[in-house]
Amino acid sequence: MPRKFMERGPLARFEGCEARGEFYAFQVGLFACRQAIDDVAVRFTSLTNQTGGTRIPASASQCFNVNGID
Repeated sequence: MPRKFMERGPLARFEGCEARGEFYAFQVGLFACRQAIDDVAVRFTSLTNQTGGTRIPASASQCFNVNGID
């Protein structure tokens, strides 16, 4: 992870744009600093807009893998 991201801290808002039918890829990192982590799983929920309406159903998301390098 780039140092500038850690120094900046978490964002209050994230925005992105993609074309219809295109994947919008993002990466989530999990750092185990004190003990090993086993059996990591990913579960998606629907993404909603500011008024609470569903914009992207959970079924439209997918994880290409949950395997890391170690």
